[in-house]
Amino acid sequence: MRYGAKTDKGRHRLQNEDNFCMANLPDVPFALFAVADGVGGLRAGEVASEAAVEVFAERYQTLAGADRHIETVEFLKRTSQEANEEIIRQAYGSEHTDMGTTLVACAVTKSRIVTINFGDSRAYLFSGGKLRQITVDHTIYAEFVRSGRFTDDEAKKLYGSNRITNGLGFFACPSGDVFTDQYERGDTLLLCSDGLSGMLGPDEIEKCLRTGKDPSVLAEMLVELANEKGGRDNITAVVVAL
Repeated sequence: MRYGAKTDKGRHRLQNEDNFCMANLPDVPFALFAVADGVGGLRAGEVASEAAVEVFAERYQTLAGADRHIETVEFLKRTSQEANEEIIRQAYGSEHTDMGTTLVACAVTKSRIVTINFGDSRAYLFSGGKLRQITVDHTIYAEFVRSGRFTDDEAKKLYGSNRITNGLGFFACPSGDVFTDQYERGDTLLLCSDGLSGMLGPDEIEKCLRTGKDPSVLAEMLVELANEKGGRDNITAVVVAL
């Protein structure tokens, strides 16, 4: 398994509030990848997203050498709750009481990908020459589109694409969506913040991943392309060659 990442503040933001983590210890039965996009404005969003990925990285490290079966779904759910509690703890008594973060995290075993997501940071799987979005966006407009009340364009005009309805730091017990996907050798996994998916359509992402370049190069290419398209937000890409 090879992987690489790139994060950038984009062309219009003063600070990068995205954070990510990548970990693959030989004595843990899965690799961990996560992307978090902070919410709450300058500094606050960065604090929340950093807290989330740090909790995931720290909890993953504690699994090293553990003499027991590790249930990936339970790990993702439990660690998400701990990250949520840590963000709330850091916000309590500070000026950043409304800070929070999106999160997408993937536990990759030898044959499957288990994903949890909160908000609109996404995971995609490029398999068999086709790109498929694994996650479901938690935004006002996406929920209205899923309800069938509006088309995608109508909902975006009415509600805006970046108003999230789920995230860490906002609720005592947040409930993320969990997905399990099988993969084949040669597939590619992409985790990204909405600064990437908001600038690049699925066809553009697919075209880039189709080149089959090294994951670090692909992450650079995707971020550069998102900046060329306008770079309206912070941009993060984590690419995993499975």
